[in-house]
Amino acid sequence: MRKNKMNPFARQILYIGLLVCAISFFNGKDKIANGDLEQAARQQYHIGENWDCAKQIDNRMGALLFYDESTNAHRFLLYIKNMGLQGGYKLVQSDTSAYIQDGIEGYAFQQKGMVLFSMNTVQIREMRVTSQQGHTTIIPVDAWNPFAVILPENATDVVLYDRADKEVPISNINVYEKE
Repeated sequence: MRKNKMNPFARQILYIGLLVCAISFFNGKDKIANGDLEQAARQQYHIGENWDCAKQIDNRMGALLFYDESTNAHRFLLYIKNMGLQGGYKLVQSDTSAYIQDGIEGYAFQQKGMVLFSMNTVQIREMRVTSQQGHTTIIPVDAWNPFAVILPENATDVVLYDRADKEVPISNINVYEKE
């Protein structure tokens, strides 16, 4: 019985195709390593070094809030950690928001948790986060500065307090069903 041999040209095309797929799989532009989030965002969105950055990055998400105190302008970026072989962080949202400017805006993800952004004009000084087990964690916040906070993964209730110990509601919550 005679074996079917593959045409050498077809074999080269197949190898090149596999190589291109492998390179694009392991080198996706929207996948950014943890330590590179701030620098990558500054480069991609042309955010100057004169803008400050309130940020928090953990093994689930990356939350960055760039702001310019002299103009009171801001831009927030929200990243989700990729699981699996590729790793890195993927940009989910990047914009400005009136809710962030004048209050507090949340982004909730079914499997990842929730992030809060604010320019902190309402002077939040503390967050009390209650878990599914009923434990309360107090997260201190600098009442004079903007913030980007990733809430604990099992948070079920969040109460924000301003400098006068008054409760402050979250202005808007965006819910993402799957991510």
